[in-house]
Amino acid sequence: MSTFQEKKTGKQLFSLTPLAILIIATILFFGLWPYSWPTLNDAHLLQSEQALRFRGSGIAYTEKLPFFYSEGSPGDFTIHLSVAPETVQRNGFKPILVFNDGDEKKQLAIWHWGPSLIVMNGNDYSYARKMPRISARNSLKAKESTFISISIGRNGTRLFLNGIIVQESKELKLSIPSNVNQLRLIVGNSVYGKHGWTGDLHYLALHDVAFSEEEVQLYYNWWAVGSPSPPAPIS
Repeated sequence: MSTFQEKKTGKQLFSLTPLAILIIATILFFGLWPYSWPTLNDAHLLQSEQALRFRGSGIAYTEKLPFFYSEGSPGDFTIHLSVAPETVQRNGFKPILVFNDGDEKKQLAIWHWGPSLIVMNGNDYSYARKMPRISARNSLKAKESTFISISIGRNGTRLFLNGIIVQESKELKLSIPSNVNQLRLIVGNSVYGKHGWTGDLHYLALHDVAFSEEEVQLYYNWWAVGSPSPPAPIS
């Protein structure tokens, strides 16, 4: 599969496949918005490695992401992404992926603190307020690609690394902000442009269904083997 996809089929909403990374430069707008972002955008397309590389102030984002929600949707979804951090020695808020509609308290953030991966709603980065989150301690390695899957549905929130479930919470159901007119997908930084993540993004896909453990394993196997088309969710 080598094209950027935007579908309203109730299955796969979009994916950024390895070959489609070339198209991301036109799909994701590289630039500024009113959060005082720096003027230098250190995000680069690596055609030879089929990836987006983020350094320093690098950032990529969609102007809008209005097609995710549909009337009567239960809010189930699955996110797949493959990333390789440049370093895991630096502590602090290092956002890989953020869904934000202008209210930081509702945002969905996928980030890491050193080698630990964290997924949460809101801005309790220091965990001082003990806001609900799901995480995988000491799970990331520098310059090593990890395939991350987050499945949210009636069984709560599940976090998978390389097809294997590493943590789940049946009580926690994370959500993507519902203000569709303002919803944006931000990659490699925070909405303020002051928390740059350093690493390579190799793959990103968003589905509006919750993948089961079996489905996540099949999806990861597809990714690892490099087959032409990803498997559709069974449910």
